[in-house]
Amino acid sequence: DIIHAHSYRGYQTQIAYKMAKKMGKKFIISTHGSLLGYSEHLKGIYKLPYLAYDIIGHKKIILDADAVIVNSKKEYQDALKFGIKKENILIIPAGIDVEKYKPLSKNKKKTRILFVGRISRNRNIEPIIRAATLLKKERALKKQLEFIIVGGEAKSSETSKTGYLKEMKILTKKLKSDDIIIFAGEQKGEKLRNYYQTSDIFIYTSLSENFGQTILEAAAAGLPLICTRVGVAPELIKNGKNGFIIKGKPEEIAQKIKKLLDKKKREQMGRATREIVKKKFSWNKIIEQYLKIYGI
Repeated sequence: DIIHAHSYRGYQTQIAYKMAKKMGKKFIISTHGSLLGYSEHLKGIYKLPYLAYDIIGHKKIILDADAVIVNSKKEYQDALKFGIKKENILIIPAGIDVEKYKPLSKNKKKTRILFVGRISRNRNIEPIIRAATLLKKERALKKQLEFIIVGGEAKSSETSKTGYLKEMKILTKKLKSDDIIIFAGEQKGEKLRNYYQTSDIFIYTSLSENFGQTILEAAAAGLPLICTRVGVAPELIKNGKNGFIIKGKPEEIAQKIKKLLDKKKREQMGRATREIVKKKFSWNKIIEQYLKIYGI
């Protein structure tokens, strides 16, 4: 009855569109950041493959869709810039099983600051490393903090340069901060959830993001958020009340972390964040929206 494609650029979507037209079926597409996301971290000639894809006629696929589903307000604006009619765009965020991220007991000796994400140049973890170094210089804080960076090396696009994770590990040793910064590698499932559940603060300094699933996961675990204005962060964070929207400078990050060293304050913020997730991002809420689109 319905053909629902995922991601704009791809041969599967091209085939799905042609089949929908041939069979007279409703065609829906979820973009997953595939419209203009590339333009935020690629410059000059590196944009050409994406622009060429649009020029040779594939743009018609998404402009002609019965409905275009985006994950965030930021991606909604991208869809408008792309030329998609306002009435055809629907914002449906990613969902989450909130109960799986119920907070656990914390490390009483140290405050744990967590980053989770596929590590690429676009994710921009260098400011976190430099902020940790600044905080380490304060003797009173040196033994109070630990930074956990979870994630493996990834490419934000086929034209991106690799080796960023290795560079960041070298930088950490050069700054003599490897005693408070732990690179935990890629984690999945229960092990990954445990990092969220036992941490105290979540920090995310990405340069661009379509949605940012790990931001949502941290919010579901009741962590106060320190994030750049990317993806779903502005929809989760009420600045100063349950977290902070930042520009991403190391000095700024260090300052915000210090504001969250008060346990009662950060736990209060975390509870407020978790409530937002329950109300807006639980799977029951998300599924209801999809059923409405499907006419069920």
